[in-house]
Amino acid sequence: MHIKRKDGVMTMSELLVCSNYSDMRHFKSTFDKVGDNRYQCKECEQIIIVKEPVLVHDDKGMLKMQVVVETE
Repeated sequence: MHIKRKDGVMTMSELLVCSNYSDMRHFKSTFDKVGDNRYQCKECEQIIIVKEPVLVHDDKGMLKMQVVVETE
């Protein structure tokens, strides 16, 4: 996860990884946005749906962000 702080605003980002990354050509694949929260892998055309992030407390009481990703 990458965290940037600028002008009192904290931005967290993470790279999307194709679910077909096991053949290693998808490991750093790029995606096209095909709809709201829907992205398509340029290598295999798999569509990934990114759900809204949810803040949760882990077992140590730390605040963590979870993002659910589904394939179509």
